[in-house]
Amino acid sequence: MASFLDYQCRVLSSESCRVSIVPALSDNYMYMITDLSTGEAAVVDPVKPAKLLEVAEKQGCNISSVLTVSIFLLDFIMIAPRVSDTN
Repeated sequence: MASFLDYQCRVLSSESCRVSIVPALSDNYMYMITDLSTGEAAVVDPVKPAKLLEVAEKQGCNISSVLTVSIFLLDFIMIAPRVSDTN
């Protein structure tokens, strides 16, 4: 039986943007929203930055923004500089 983290990211697309839904931890998701005209992407709740960087590389986009949904989620906030330092 596959675990939660074995699932690949899901991708929703329109003409102007792509939303990648990426499993993280045991029961959570991270999101990458990409502007298809520029290739720039924003990530939401990057608790596993290496996984998002892998998805970004596969999709040929550049992560330029990091968003968190709550100021109380310090683990997400502490990871944001590591994601932005790689670009």
